Amino acid sequence: MEACEFWLVIAEDDVVSQALTPYLPELVPLLLSRMRYTPTDIATMPDANDDADVPDRPEDIKPRFHHSRTHRQVRATATRWL
Repeated sequence: MEACEFWLVIAEDDVVSQALTPYLPELVPLLLSRMRYTPTDIATMPDANDDADVPDRPEDIKPRFHHSRTHRQVRATATRWL
């Protein structure tokens, strides 16, 4: 995490970022291949499967015990007569 912060500061400096630009195709794969995370780092990372920002589909939110409106009306009418 500290290394990421270091590279972020470096990238914000125009002179340094221009000097590093030709080396990025070699530098980025090298940095990515050498990344190491502690179990705590992994536990606090955002979940890649988190879809909170994706709208739900109607079939995802439909009630499990869904009955049509007419079915409820028939049951209510039948209950009143009992």
